Amino acid sequence: MAAQPEIDIREGTPDDIVPLEIVYADAFPYEGLMPLVVVLLEPRFAVVSLVASVDARSSGTC
Repeated sequence: MAAQPEIDIREGTPDDIVPLEIVYADAFPYEGLMPLVVVLLEPRFAVVSLVASVDARSSGTC
């Protein structure tokens, strides 16, 4: 039986921006909204960012 992946959902941090850029580019290759996403993640905005990791690799955000 294959091992189950370790899934973690947590609040995003500034360290998540680079992995998020990679995931975003793969998921939305024709959209140019990543600069807006980065701005919304700045602490001055009241936006809660959640990051999902599978086996310690960022795999999504909301």
